[in-house]
Amino acid sequence: MTVASLNGCSLGGETIPKNRTKEEYEFEKTFEPMFKFLEQEKKDFTGLEAYQSSVYIKTGDDVKNYEVDLDTTQSDIKGDYTITIGDNEETVPVTYSSGKLNYSSEISPLFDEEILNLVVQRDYFASLDVKETFDSVETELREIIYQPENHSDSIKL
Repeated sequence: MTVASLNGCSLGGETIPKNRTKEEYEFEKTFEPMFKFLEQEKKDFTGLEAYQSSVYIKTGDDVKNYEVDLDTTQSDIKGDYTITIGDNEETVPVTYSSGKLNYSSEISPLFDEEILNLVVQRDYFASLDVKETFDSVETELREIIYQPENHSDSIKL
């Protein structure tokens, strides 16, 4: 287990961690609503028109993408779960009720067990260096890529 303490400089009452520039720190703060949502043990979709979550994992040349896309406008929340590993893609229809996804057929790994109900630890991301950021001028698309300590994987949000 690694225990790290991050110290930084103070700017206008806020402390910027040593492993962040002011720009990276300000950019990362725009992800606050997402972190709050991901920290929930049971996801609350109230007020959302749609929910799409994608986890992209790259280890060397191997790429895995796990994506769930839900229409949350109806009381009967439905959507699709897609796993892409390399060139292989598998999609199954899903419904969401009582805090979990229900799958129309077998697929592995299950998104809710492996990813959706993953309780994100914000401190973990705070300990990582920011590899790169992207903020689209035309859309509200933002992306932040963290570089884990071992430098073999990247984590994209």
